[in-house]
Amino acid sequence: MQLHKSEPEASGPYPGFDKSGNYYTPRKAPRVRPEAEEYANKNKGSLELFGSGTPRPIPATPRCETRCQTEDGVKNFQLGRNGTVSGLLNGSATPRPDPAPGPRVKPEAEEIADHHKGKSTGQLFNSYGKLPTSARKEPRVKPEASETAEKSSGGFMRNLMHDPQQIPPSARKEPRVKPEASVTASMEGREMMKNLRGFGTPLSSRAVPRVKPEAEEIAEQHKGGRMSSLLHKYGNNPRDVPNAPRVKPEGEEMANLDKGGRMDRLMHEGSKARRSPRPPPRATSKEAKAIVRKNRGTLQTVLSSTGGLMIVPTAGR
Repeated sequence: MQLHKSEPEASGPYPGFDKSGNYYTPRKAPRVRPEAEEYANKNKGSLELFGSGTPRPIPATPRCETRCQTEDGVKNFQLGRNGTVSGLLNGSATPRPDPAPGPRVKPEAEEIADHHKGKSTGQLFNSYGKLPTSARKEPRVKPEASETAEKSSGGFMRNLMHDPQQIPPSARKEPRVKPEASVTASMEGREMMKNLRGFGTPLSSRAVPRVKPEAEEIAEQHKGGRMSSLLHKYGNNPRDVPNAPRVKPEGEEMANLDKGGRMDRLMHEGSKARRSPRPPPRATSKEAKAIVRKNRGTLQTVLSSTGGLMIVPTAGR
């Protein structure tokens, strides 16, 4: 592989790092045909970041000549290329014609055009509350519908609020009844009137219910006996006697404890409760047995061994 410049030392942040600042590349020279040399130079760029540092000039691309055949076309071209901001800043804005052109409005549309100028909104903001109400057009009502129109304009609500007696009763249409239903239609309301006029008369005597002897107690309770005793004798009713529990002979002791014997003993005779026997220590070796004896305490041994050597003074000496 052929190098353009001398190979630098192998030390640096990456292999091939050039401390002197000269660009070093191991790349081969590109093989370019003569007819493609122009495109190859363009693809190299113009910055020359890793070369001499001097930008390589690129020739400007030749632009096509404008094809403006008329003077107006040339003006539009210059305006589109240069813009209008420079003309406005330099004080060369397009002068407005004097007098200014007015809107073209037909005579029959002048009223609408005046409203579109903002007069309605100006009156709304400046004369709010002072403008007269717009006159409503008289509704067109046919002669046969004048009565209905009067009611729809608020006549019903006015009579209802101020003079309800003037409201005429609405005429009900005659019901259409078939010939075979005329008898039923003529009796309409009569049965209800009988019930209303006869309301409060004694009830018809009911037959005595037939009750078997073994069900007399239940029948008496269904007449209201339970609810009557609950409302009038609340707190004075005898308690229901629970059935005696059925306990096997071998379970009598546990049944007696479940009646509250354990809790009674715990609350009142806690000191007399039997303690569970402690399991014997599992000491199989001599060393373990010695540790068990030491854990029981050594004070008893000390007292028993020194008790005979103690001199107890006698009172009065």
